[in-house]
Amino acid sequence: MGVNVAEVATVPKKPKKPCAKFSSGCPNLTHSRFCEIHEKQEEKRYIETRKSEPWWKWLHSRRWRKASRAHKAEFPLCAECERSGRTTAVAVTHHKIPHNGNYELFWDESNWESRCNPCHELEHKQDRFKKKEKGSD
Repeated sequence: MGVNVAEVATVPKKPKKPCAKFSSGCPNLTHSRFCEIHEKQEEKRYIETRKSEPWWKWLHSRRWRKASRAHKAEFPLCAECERSGRTTAVAVTHHKIPHNGNYELFWDESNWESRCNPCHELEHKQDRFKKKEKGSD
């Protein structure tokens, strides 16, 4: 005797809230911070501001690609997922301690950790919101 899916009560979603750009005139409601339109704009703006940072060139250098590829070959699973009992393939080499433009910390291999995209994005998305709340970017 299986459970009839139609009879199972579903948990209601939280109601949508105004887009964070509401004060600028956006009428859209969302489950996230921004509506789909403004989410894309904010991501683009965020990337553009990061391009002026000195470490942007390090991150896109041949040296980093080679070092990151070697690290991922040595540590092929996401460390964060492993801590949670999951097995997920690595996608990026993450800096455990944010380097904040410190050249030595950026290249310190003991500060690197394998991460899948969802774990990496989750951490950095939280960092972005923390920085915005503090008034910096």
